[in-house]
Amino acid sequence: MQRTTSEIQEFMAWAYGVPAALFEAIGQNIAKELMAIFRDAHELSTVLKRDILSVQMSVILASRREREFPFNPHDAESVWPEMGVKPGDKVLGNYSLGLVKRTKTGEMTFTALPKVFTAALIRQVEKK
Repeated sequence: MQRTTSEIQEFMAWAYGVPAALFEAIGQNIAKELMAIFRDAHELSTVLKRDILSVQMSVILASRREREFPFNPHDAESVWPEMGVKPGDKVLGNYSLGLVKRTKTGEMTFTALPKVFTAALIRQVEKK
């Protein structure tokens, strides 16, 4: 920590063309900020290892088991919900991918639902 703080002070002195001794007064503040950055990086690393790397992540599309399938808000999101999409609307196509995670025990949960567009789009166009 001391070495990094000293290097930062030296770089600042070089950048401003002044003696490094002028930046010794802020050395404690630099060290405190560096410690916060290192702590945040460590916490992020821990969270990634615990929550992300311990599971299998898969990119998915909305279900295509049948040629035509109804919209189910538990399996997908409507890309334009303001158009009045309803459960059971015919899904016309996929708009964006979803993300699902599977734990070591096989439990699956959506991190992000895939987005689809439905017959609500046709109803909206017919209104105009």
